[in-house]
Amino acid sequence: MKKITLLSLLLTSSLSVLAQENKVKKDTTASSEYNKWTIEASVGQAKGVRPYSKGYFSSDPKTFFGKPQANSFSVGVRRMISPTFGFKGAFHYEELKNIKNNGSFPFKMQQFGVSLQGVANLNRLFSMQESLDRFLFLVHGGIKLDRMTSKTENIIENDHNYNQSELNGGLLIGITPEYRFSKRLSVFLDVTVQNNYRQHFNWDGTYTDVSDNLNGQ
Repeated sequence: MKKITLLSLLLTSSLSVLAQENKVKKDTTASSEYNKWTIEASVGQAKGVRPYSKGYFSSDPKTFFGKPQANSFSVGVRRMISPTFGFKGAFHYEELKNIKNNGSFPFKMQQFGVSLQGVANLNRLFSMQESLDRFLFLVHGGIKLDRMTSKTENIIENDHNYNQSELNGGLLIGITPEYRFSKRLSVFLDVTVQNNYRQHFNWDGTYTDVSDNLNGQ
C-alpha cells in the first residue's frame, strides 16, 4: 500500500510539473506571437469644431449625426516594440467644408499632415487578450503637423485667404477598437481628437480673433 501511494504521489508530481512547464511554454509563445509591423489605411470624417467666423459652421442642426461625409484619408505604419507598446507614423489628408444646405456660408479648408504617435495595447496591458479573443483595443497619442490651405473664395480682397497656406501643429489622442479576421487582417474604428496650438486660420479661411488665436480643435 505504501508503494502504491508513493508511486501515485510521484505520478501526480510529475504531471503537475509537466503541466506547469507546458503552461510556461504556452504563455511565452503567446506573448511572442504578435505583429511587430502593421500597415493601416483609413477613410472617415473630419470636423472642424472651432474656431469659425460668424455665419460659418460644419454641423447640421437638423440631423443627429450631422450628415457624415468621407473627407478624411490616412495611411500609416505601426511598429510594436513589445506586445503592449509601440509607435506609429502616418500621412493624413482632410478637406473640411460645410454640409450642403445646413445654413452655413460655403467654405473649404484643405489639410495635409504627418503624425507620430505612441500606441498602447489595452488587451495586453490589462491581460484581457484571452477573454476578448478577436477584439482589440488600442489607445494612441502624439503630435501632428499640418499644412492648411484655404479654398474658400474671397468675398472682398483676401478676406478668406484663398489659396493661402500656413503650417500648423497640435496634439492627438484617440482610441481604436479593432476586430481581427485573421492574424494578418483586421478592421478598425478610430475616434481621435486633435487640439492645435499654432492655428491662425478659422476653418472657413478667415483669420481668428485675438481671443482664439493659435488655438483650434
